[in-house]
Amino acid sequence: MCGIFAAYSPAGDIQVESVTRALAELNHRGPDFNDYYVSADRKVALGHTLLAIADAAEFSGQPIQFEHLQMTYNGEIYNVSDVRKDLISRGATVTTVSDSELLIKAIYYFGLEYLKKITGCYAFVVFDSRQGELYFGRDPYGEKQLVWTQTDSGAVVISSESKALKHVPGVQLRTNIKRVWQDFIFGFYSPRDETYFESIHNAEPGVIFSVDAMGKVSEHMKIDSSVLLPYSDEALLGALSCAVKNQIPERYPSAVILSGGLDSSIITSLLDEQCTHIQAFTAYHEGTVSADFSSAEKLVSTLSNTTLQPVCVTPDEGADLFSKVTYSLEEPLLDQVYISQYLLYRSVSQQGLRVAMNGQGADEFWCGYNQHYDFPTQSQAILNHRWHGYYFQKAIDSGLGLMLTEREIKTLIEEHLPDARGKEPLEVLTDFSIKNHLRAMLCHEDRLSMASSVEVRLPFLDRHVTSLALHLAAKAKVVDGVEKMPLRRAFADRLPPEISQRRKLAFPDAPAKNYSEILASNINANFFDGLFSHEDFKRFEVDGKSPWAMFGVNAFDNVLCRRS
Repeated sequence: MCGIFAAYSPAGDIQVESVTRALAELNHRGPDFNDYYVSADRKVALGHTLLAIADAAEFSGQPIQFEHLQMTYNGEIYNVSDVRKDLISRGATVTTVSDSELLIKAIYYFGLEYLKKITGCYAFVVFDSRQGELYFGRDPYGEKQLVWTQTDSGAVVISSESKALKHVPGVQLRTNIKRVWQDFIFGFYSPRDETYFESIHNAEPGVIFSVDAMGKVSEHMKIDSSVLLPYSDEALLGALSCAVKNQIPERYPSAVILSGGLDSSIITSLLDEQCTHIQAFTAYHEGTVSADFSSAEKLVSTLSNTTLQPVCVTPDEGADLFSKVTYSLEEPLLDQVYISQYLLYRSVSQQGLRVAMNGQGADEFWCGYNQHYDFPTQSQAILNHRWHGYYFQKAIDSGLGLMLTEREIKTLIEEHLPDARGKEPLEVLTDFSIKNHLRAMLCHEDRLSMASSVEVRLPFLDRHVTSLALHLAAKAKVVDGVEKMPLRRAFADRLPPEISQRRKLAFPDAPAKNYSEILASNINANFFDGLFSHEDFKRFEVDGKSPWAMFGVNAFDNVLCRRS
């Protein structure tokens, strides 16, 4: 995994200094090597910071050129043998094991349509000097992050992270207050089309955009990499086993983020069957008893090749890391789970590891949230045509009614909720989770892992695994109220019963005292006066609402916008 940056300016005024500063901002994503390309007419710039995984740095440097194409790319291709065979069949020569070489040559010989055959994850920018057009996009579910904006002068700027964009003249980081209001209503289910910065967009997953000579950004094509596979529990077991095998790094020992729940336990057990010397990292809060940690200990005790690496999260670390994690995440901290995630990946890096697998993606595709996020109540609201009313009440309960009018709140809800009339509620909520919650979780994993120069790999998002999930109706994934039943059946003989039968639990939040200590340690900072004023905090306190969300927003505004 790496960091990428690109710019296209019809005016031909790209400054090399802006490119080098942007790449310096992305150094944590690729500390091994960085380079850039700026066209002679100063209309095109491509930059790259490298975290060498598949090949040594001297063979993996980017931007990469082949014929009339220049490319900067971040991601991993897991079906490299298939891609290599296709290229050789067309008479192409492949000289390295770097997937960047495979990708640019696949685009050259087969066109961007070839992305439909890629098993993996990616974000890329390609400049075609023959056509004079730039293309950019990312994988179908948004595993790799890509943001873009356009300046008043018409320049299009693209990057792995928004903070790199601020080094381009005409780009400023300003808090997107509409995204803040959406979080008060929808939380992790907020729309992800826009970032938390005004006029900076998240590239739509699975969409390839083109930028013409005048700087006009258009949708070029959509990428659907799903495959037609008949479902069976045996097929699911085989697909996940293959996904884990394909994602094992060749040059580095294996690591896994183990929560103790069903999904990460499945990944850990499959990894243990195929590797030696695996390190499983599990977080717990100091002074607490965690069912997750106990389950992780139980699982590892049954495995032959896995060692548990406990990561203790203390109140002091929460206070010390609050601003740093906010800067890395590029979002307000809705809760302290982000700090735990950051510490997990930091621990992976401190052990000299560069790749960690994770169970992310299973809950959204296999109905893991059937008893979470108030799904039963939401399902009933959908049936009774009161889904909008459900979220309106959530907005009022969050305190948003103290900030916005009733009409303003209802407009935000109407803009985001899909038409659910005549549809099965669990299908609606599953699709809603994939399009919103999953994108949020993937963004968090990417930003917090790369903050420590660690690449996260997600076998549950392998296109064969997701295709099997989409083949099944949602009601087939929930049996007698128990979520993720296909996964439980497929892996019943490979996990201890207390794990295979364990119900979904939320990632353990920090104790209340941790929140209090962070608030107390920042009482004299600007975080209590910003987008939200002292008076706003007092109104929330009088109304019995938690000030944490406002505090997180003010911290975000101070750390990323006012200081930039």
